[in-house]
Amino acid sequence: MRFLVPLLAFAFLALLPAVSAELRVLVMSPDGGELWWGYRTIQWSGACDPPDNVTYRIEISVDGGSSWGYVDEKSFWEESVPAPHEVGFNTAGIEKSTRCLVRVSAKAQTWGFENSDTSDNFFTIQNLLPPPRPVSPANAATIANRTPTLTWMDEECPWEIENHLVQISIDPNFTPGRIVWSLPTGKLTSATVYTVLSDGVYYWRVRCVDERGVESDWSETFSFEVFTYAPILTSVTPSKFFVNTRKVDLNIEASNIIYLQYSLDGGASWSDWEYYTSPFEIKFSENELDGEKMIWLRGKSQGGKLSDIKTVKVCLDTRIPLVTPEFSGVLGEGGAYKGSVTIILRCLDFTSGVDLVSYRVDDDPPENGDTFTIAADGTHTVEYTVRDRAGNVARGSFTVSVYTPLSPVPYMAFFGGTVGVAVFWVFMWKKGIPAIAAWRKQRQLRSRWFQELVGWAGETGEASEETEAVEAPKLPRTSSIVQSYKEMLVPAAEMLREKRAESAVERLPRERASSLDDLISQLDEIKKKSVRSR
Repeated sequence: MRFLVPLLAFAFLALLPAVSAELRVLVMSPDGGELWWGYRTIQWSGACDPPDNVTYRIEISVDGGSSWGYVDEKSFWEESVPAPHEVGFNTAGIEKSTRCLVRVSAKAQTWGFENSDTSDNFFTIQNLLPPPRPVSPANAATIANRTPTLTWMDEECPWEIENHLVQISIDPNFTPGRIVWSLPTGKLTSATVYTVLSDGVYYWRVRCVDERGVESDWSETFSFEVFTYAPILTSVTPSKFFVNTRKVDLNIEASNIIYLQYSLDGGASWSDWEYYTSPFEIKFSENELDGEKMIWLRGKSQGGKLSDIKTVKVCLDTRIPLVTPEFSGVLGEGGAYKGSVTIILRCLDFTSGVDLVSYRVDDDPPENGDTFTIAADGTHTVEYTVRDRAGNVARGSFTVSVYTPLSPVPYMAFFGGTVGVAVFWVFMWKKGIPAIAAWRKQRQLRSRWFQELVGWAGETGEASEETEAVEAPKLPRTSSIVQSYKEMLVPAAEMLREKRAESAVERLPRERASSLDDLISQLDEIKKKSVRSR
């Protein structure tokens, strides 16, 4: 007996269904595309079915997942409904990385199963404020201006720049005693030197401070030489701003310059030196994409001194405009339009923009515009020409047909058919016959003899000798039977009763009129008997 109980318990447990366990974890932030700096929060959610105590390990990678660094470890009681969790993370130890990922690993303490999730995409951590980039005077440039203007550019960063500090020194190491000019410029990215510089070589640099109060490193140090006979690029202008070829001419005015060279990548690489001519030809590579281009240009003197850099913009556009005809009208059979069709030439040019749109219908003279209407019957050929501001031309043609619908079948011909006859008689029964009857009764009611008979005055307003004048009511101007009864028949019936009472004529009808026809008949009979008695 003592062995029977354990055996029954074992058999009962064996008959129980297997437990279907599930552990879920999902990284919510950062999940890809974020820009992080300073103190941030890593967020995730977790669920466990059946419920269990779950331990989470949070890690971060700054090299695209090749290696992982420990962030924190947390334990939570999880149930089947996902619960959100978070942990703080200080990014201060990471200067800049664009390939960061977060991984959260989970393990159920009782059931022992595991799961993990990683950010769907890379995010960026950047704590280092990048220094500005010096622009002008260019490095190793020779200038004649003794109070030059220094310009620089701020690099892209997630913080707003609040201040800049720019310095000029006669020492490349910027020894404090050899700094000849220093100025904070606030948010400005240029400054004019107010100290007159003598001939010689100078060095300059700049740094910035962001909204957090973080200060960047010093920029790259540029040098320039002040020289009375320095090579100078006085002006540089393109022959035209929009160009549709991979060559552009620059009109240049310069002094003390023998050679010229240009850069299309912001000074990272330069073309070979060429003799100074104006116009000066700039060539784009075959792989150069359409769009606005910045050209950097500098010159060199006979003695090898470099001029300052001049920049100029042009817009390269090598693609023709896109043209889509749009038709507006009533489309009939065979794709033709009834009566007329209005055509709009929808033109798009994303780079330089549309400059001119013209069209021609059949053999008509060309006209400018993008909207026109064709109303003449027949099939027409439309030719169009669209030019953008860079000179690219798109030409095309299409055909469109217009016809005038036939006039409606004449009234009698329409009713000649079986269906027409049926429609006609239904109309007459419902509308026509009642309208004709009403019109006939109106004519009778309006007649002179009727007015005289009931004792109404005529248009002159005179009364008859036998009857006292009664003002005639306004005659109805409607064919409605109901309106006629209201405005004429009821007063006429009253007059009829008065005349019957006053009349000496014998055998006058004594019964009350029961209908419009009966009333008119009685009035007519009274008139006839009155005439005979006279």
